[in-house]
Amino acid sequence: MSSRPDHAAPELLIVATGTLREGTQAQARAFLAEMQGTALQEPGCLRYEARIDADQLVMIERWADAAAFEQHTGTVTFARLVPALKALMAEGILHADIVSVQDRQAIVI
Repeated sequence: MSSRPDHAAPELLIVATGTLREGTQAQARAFLAEMQGTALQEPGCLRYEARIDADQLVMIERWADAAAFEQHTGTVTFARLVPALKALMAEGILHADIVSVQDRQAIVI
């Protein structure tokens, strides 16, 4: 059973992935570190992680609700760093899956 009130907006889970152009990993790490440092201080940011393995980038974000995520996408940092990060991507594309989380459950597999 969820500990969230029935009327509460669902959390959002965002998983963004992409392939970096060769030689851009250090610059991408710097952008991601700045974005993470800023995002984690924003209201409603519950998790913000980024990993780069070879040329593969994965970002995992969890937001209290859609309003918190929308506020994040309106920040000066987001407006500056997301286009800069996309410019480092092989196709200029950062794929993002956004999932609304209403009833969280944990299982062991």
